Amino acid sequence: MKTLLLAGHYIGESHQSPALQITQQQTQITRAIRALRQLPYEVTVVLGGSDSEDILRNCRELEHCELVFDTNGYQASLWTNLKAGAWASNDWLLVHTLDSATKAMDESLFLVQQNAQLTAKSGVHLLTLDSSPLLLTREGNQFIKTQKDLTGFEDPRLMLRRLEALVLASRAQTL
Repeated sequence: MKTLLLAGHYIGESHQSPALQITQQQTQITRAIRALRQLPYEVTVVLGGSDSEDILRNCRELEHCELVFDTNGYQASLWTNLKAGAWASNDWLLVHTLDSATKAMDESLFLVQQNAQLTAKSGVHLLTLDSSPLLLTREGNQFIKTQKDLTGFEDPRLMLRRLEALVLASRAQTL
């Protein structure tokens, strides 16, 4: 399985990439990649738009990652990043945004564990814990690649399953 970092989208009308924002004396993308490399999965980073060259020049951590490019220019979004990144694998993808990558890794591993139990019988395309991280299932990966007219995460054909109740139950058992 691979971890997919969606880092090629823009915020608002300014067309500013969040990947280059500085937090704790590091760019967001550097912090995110370092956090994700602690997981036992290969990291694939989705870049896009005019900031890609600056990101490539300024982020040494990218040399440890596979790269995918979202070619939607200033219209790049988390959704178009996910669609581009889906082509990096035919298998499950653990999907993180720049913000979710630095959150607790146990949530990511919980999603992976739940995937085997839930997707075999339910036909789920995406599993999520409070919107991020996401787990794109093998079936969801193929679905996104073949359905050219999907409109985004809210598209009713996309089978999204939220796992907040399972997480709360799991945490309650460990207390």
